[in-house]
Amino acid sequence: MKYIIFIFSVLSGFTLSAQTFADALRYSQFDFGGSARFQGTGGAMTALGADFTSMSTNPAGLAVFRKSELMITPWVVSTKTTSMLQGSGNENLDSDLINFRLGNAGLVIASNPGGKWTTVNFGIGLNRTADYQQDFFFNGRSGGSIINRFVALANGFQPDQLDNFESGPAYDTEAIYGPDADGFYFSDMNQNDNQNYILSKSQLARQNGYSNELSFGFAGNYNEKLLIGFSLNVPFVRFTSNKEYIEQDSGNEVINFNSLSFAEQLTASGSGFNAKLGLIYQPIHEVRIGASVHTPSFLKFTEAFTTNFVYNFSPAGSPITKTADSPEGFFEYRLRTPWRYSGGVGTIIKSFGFISADVEYVDYGSSSFKFESSNIADIEYERELNADVDTRLQGALNVRLGAEMALDIWRIRGGYMMYGSPYEGDSKFNTGFSLGAGFRGNKFYVDLAYVRRGFDQIYQVYQIEDVDKPNVNQDIVRSNVVLTVGFKI
Repeated sequence: MKYIIFIFSVLSGFTLSAQTFADALRYSQFDFGGSARFQGTGGAMTALGADFTSMSTNPAGLAVFRKSELMITPWVVSTKTTSMLQGSGNENLDSDLINFRLGNAGLVIASNPGGKWTTVNFGIGLNRTADYQQDFFFNGRSGGSIINRFVALANGFQPDQLDNFESGPAYDTEAIYGPDADGFYFSDMNQNDNQNYILSKSQLARQNGYSNELSFGFAGNYNEKLLIGFSLNVPFVRFTSNKEYIEQDSGNEVINFNSLSFAEQLTASGSGFNAKLGLIYQPIHEVRIGASVHTPSFLKFTEAFTTNFVYNFSPAGSPITKTADSPEGFFEYRLRTPWRYSGGVGTIIKSFGFISADVEYVDYGSSSFKFESSNIADIEYERELNADVDTRLQGALNVRLGAEMALDIWRIRGGYMMYGSPYEGDSKFNTGFSLGAGFRGNKFYVDLAYVRRGFDQIYQVYQIEDVDKPNVNQDIVRSNVVLTVGFKI
């Protein structure tokens, strides 16, 4: 079963609420970046530690450090999206995007207080927890029109009650007109004799953004048996989306209608806080068992958004083009992401390396929105939206396997990842793999990793009940090339 992603609309209904369950999912799914060592082993380090990324996964791993370290991780992210509009004769179209990122940067201060506590360590720095970059383009022919959505949004309202972002601009450009005595609107589409019309459709979309986490971590190693750690974290989130959707009647199937374009621009930024607690237990030196729990992130978002609508039609045989720009909209809301629970086990093989496995559970359906609005319509939509999140999303298991081989001062690494579907009723796992290598000196180390993940989804351009709407099959492959440089101080 493919993932179904509903990614449309700057607005929903007639409120200033842009949110959908897809927003809750976007800000709740983590693809931990971090160091090249962490990524090279598939992120399966819950029970191992001795890596700065531990502060965002299992803070107890901070207690494994014996020396203070300073490190930085630049990386290159490549995202390839193959899109095909569902419909006869339509083709796959590829879009590629490459960006440079900062995976993490941090400082670990290690100390040995003596007695039973063999280490008490402090860490501070930045870890990347998610990346939102994606470009895609589709072009083809299919039934239906976005105009039908605008008609549905307008029905039951007077012209001065229409929203400023979808149905209002459609009315201002005469793409929809009315209402009649019963409050219904009309368009060139539903006045057309042929209701099985096929239109040319295309969309160019560019999305970017990130989730970074500023972490402050503390951890201690008690008697070389029990390692305990916690971190206080401040996530920073930014997401931008620019889309232009175009319809054209290239086959002259709809009377009067020639073409339209609908452009959306969205910028969302947010910040908040969370906490993480973890432990690692060593029953024997060769075995480590780890567990961690992450509180929800309590995030506050501010969104700014605009739309532009252009309608070209020929009511009397001569083409007319009308344009409508929305005002700039703003909306504030809060989001609580799910709790996260993880466990792992690692086996350390003397003079060889280690093998490790992690399991993580996240209940995506437990995310919830809280709108910063006293508008009755917003309050009602908040209730409906949270119910929709609970209905559409489910708990998911993520599994990570990793290994490292030590050859004197050299390291070779590999990892395999399985990510459970967050969508209700979907038992599918998306998979990925990683490869890595490193050099470990007394004062200096360098690690390099390659990570590849792929998944498919159905992108639904807009939502409307009971009529044709364009669905787009998408195959997405994300690859990271990661370099970490560290100094022991």
